[in-house]
Amino acid sequence: MPLAYRRDAKTTEPRIPATDARVHFGELLQHVTDSSETVVIERNGREVAAIVPIDAYRRERSGSTADLLHELRAIQEGWRSRLDPSVPVDAAREIREGHEESDAWMDDALSRR
Repeated sequence: MPLAYRRDAKTTEPRIPATDARVHFGELLQHVTDSSETVVIERNGREVAAIVPIDAYRRERSGSTADLLHELRAIQEGWRSRLDPSVPVDAAREIREGHEESDAWMDDALSRR
């Protein structure tokens, strides 16, 4: 049985049910390789995953990594500008306070569920 892709007017990517993707995985990979297009996998009508051509994946990953490194450098520079080099930093206290802040944020997020 050939793969049956569904296309919507709202989206450009072909879509395939998860069961068909599992049964015809080899064909699905061949289609993505040959066409260089992403195929969205759906389960119960919801988008749950995508099979992406490796070149697109690498482009996306390298771009997001570069953005993340840029953001981390900006954060680091911000902290450097706030620190007084004559005052020693208590790393254990800073880590503990960070954990407490993270825990409070998580508790707040979970209480809203």
